[in-house]
Amino acid sequence: MSKPRKPKVARPVDSRRDSLQPAQLFRVVAETATDGIITIDERSTILFVNKASERIFGYPASEMMGREVTMLMPDYLRETHRKSVGRYLRTGKKHISWTAIELRGLHRTGKEIPLEVSLGQQVHGKKRIFTGIVRDISEREQSEALLRQSEEKYASMVHSSPDAITLRSLPDRRYLEVNEGFTRLTGYTTEEVLGKTPADLNLWVEQEPHRTTLEKVETEGQVQGEEFRFRTKSGEIRYGRVSAVRVMINGKQYMLSVTHDITDSKRVEEDLQKSESQFRSLVHDAPYGIYRVALDGRLLQVNPALVKMLGYESDEELVRCSVEKDIYRDPETRQRLVRDHWQKRDFREVEAEWR
Repeated sequence: MSKPRKPKVARPVDSRRDSLQPAQLFRVVAETATDGIITIDERSTILFVNKASERIFGYPASEMMGREVTMLMPDYLRETHRKSVGRYLRTGKKHISWTAIELRGLHRTGKEIPLEVSLGQQVHGKKRIFTGIVRDISEREQSEALLRQSEEKYASMVHSSPDAITLRSLPDRRYLEVNEGFTRLTGYTTEEVLGKTPADLNLWVEQEPHRTTLEKVETEGQVQGEEFRFRTKSGEIRYGRVSAVRVMINGKQYMLSVTHDITDSKRVEEDLQKSESQFRSLVHDAPYGIYRVALDGRLLQVNPALVKMLGYESDEELVRCSVEKDIYRDPETRQRLVRDHWQKRDFREVEAEWR
């Protein structure tokens, strides 16, 4: 007969044998971390560095271990570090935050490195050990520098623009930012404008069209090339062409607008219209016949005196005629006059027989 089998007994797992010890776990984390980890004692002697520290500072671990951590600092920070550590060891008081401190480190090549450092400490008996988490923020600093340059460039463009550029809050429409172009154009200082609305300044001559345009910006998002008359601080009336767009900044709505001063061109246009009106009046009221004619003989414009002189009922009836066929008795006379005109560019007091 076979002997009965003994039942299997589960053996307890020795967690100390099968799991990582704290020191081993720390080393695994430290060696895989992308940030530098440096541990020093009370005399600032380096006790531990991870691989990321080698990459950040350019030294192999063997050249950093056992040396003073100030080797990784520019000269002007070394004495400050020693005094700060000494003061903390004497008083136990932190004089600055130990979280995300921005400092300068020193690469093996002598180049300074922008760093973000967070510190912690452990106490072993009467001894303190300090550990720093070191992050190279070179890329972030470069990005921030590029952003500042971009902001400065656009701020310079805005403030140096001859056009009036403003930023207003919505829906209350108060001025938050105005450029130098606005102050030059209106005569108001920045301090006189900020926090106020155009209505407070009595800026727009026609309030209703401007209010309608603002509502269009709020509902449709933008307007382009709207023309308005505005009033300067001195009371002068000027013309502006306004374009505006609704923008979102930090979750809030604003209106960015650009006003181009078109006063000079408007006044030239008005003077031209006035001159044309005077010329038309002069032609219309002249006691002698005046007309404009195309090279092909089509009448383009005639005045009442010419209509009466030729015996037509109206200027509409006359302009339907051909000068060469219906007005000149001899068509060759008109053809000769045209040829002479192109050669001499001018002719005066020429006699011709009309019908």
